[in-house]
Amino acid sequence: KEKDRKKEKDKEKEKEKDRKKDSDKEKEKDRKKDSDKEKEKEREKEKAKAKEKKDAEKQKLAEKEKAKEKEKEKPDEEEEDEEEDESDEEEEEEEEKKETRVGKETEKEKEKAKEVEKDKEKVKEVLKEKAKQKDEKKEKEKEREKQKETEREEEEEEEEEDEDDEEEEEEKEEGRDKAKENDNKREKEKEKAKAKAKE
Repeated sequence: KEKDRKKEKDKEKEKEKDRKKDSDKEKEKDRKKDSDKEKEKEREKEKAKAKEKKDAEKQKLAEKEKAKEKEKEKPDEEEEDEEEDESDEEEEEEEEKKETRVGKETEKEKEKAKEVEKDKEKVKEVLKEKAKQKDEKKEKEKEREKQKETEREEEEEEEEEDEDDEEEEEEKEEGRDKAKENDNKREKEKEKAKAKAKE
């Protein structure tokens, strides 16, 4: 009997060991699952980051394209102004180059340098005048636009007034027609009454 009890105990111990092993296996499985989930999350984050970066690059490209389109759509006048500005800058650069060259030359050339300085001043004055004219031109354009807008508004007001006058006239006409109709009715009534009285 003692032996049997011992055997039973040993069996129980074995079962307990097996259960512990199973439990450890399950825990290990859960840990692996959690680890896989974390890795998946990291992968998703990386994907999202990459997508964000790609989208940002696309956005930049789209903005560049838009800017190019806008540049193409600039009015001719603005292009002319830009060309004029470039031409003026080139003139100024040329004058500066001349002055630099002159500065390196001999005493005799100093007189020429003075002349160049005078020319440069003249160019500056011309450029100032051009800039002033450009500003005036823009101001006039603004004024013209304002004037046009005012005229448009005035025309709209006049049209509205004309419509109101027409409506008023129509109402008056209708009133007159009704009054006439009423007069005719009264006249007919009188005629009927007279005819009856004669009978």
